[in-house]
Formats: sequence, C-alpha cells, structure tokens
Amino acid sequence: MCEVSEKIYREGIEDGRISGSKEGWLESQKETAKNLFDMGMSADTIAQALKVSVKLVQEWLSGSTSPAR
Repeated sequence: MCEVSEKIYREGIEDGRISGSKEGWLESQKETAKNLFDMGMSADTIAQALKVSVKLVQEWLSGSTSPAR
C-alpha cells in the first residue's frame, strides 16, 4: 500500500473509532436517563446530572431517536 493510501486508511480507522465511541457514549447516556426516570427522578434532574439539555432527556424518554442536542 502506498503512503498516501495508508494514511487515508489510518485516518478512516481513527474516524470510525471516534464515531463509535460517541455512539456508545450516547447510548449509555440514554440508558442511564431511562433508568433514573424509572427510579422516580425528574427529567430536569436527570438532565442536570448527565449535563445535557432537558429537551434531549425528554426526547430520550419519549423514544425519539434524534441524537441532536
């Protein structure tokens, strides 16, 4: 593999790792929000604990799949 191709390949691998890591973090946050809600915590308190917007927590709790903050 030539140097340019190898560099592009390595950058692609790294981009994939970063993307996968962010996706995993988001899924973990969603699951935590749902668990805390089931334990009786309010969406406001969950948002504060997870350091995300209340709107995002409400989307997660309603089952919305929008990853936007």
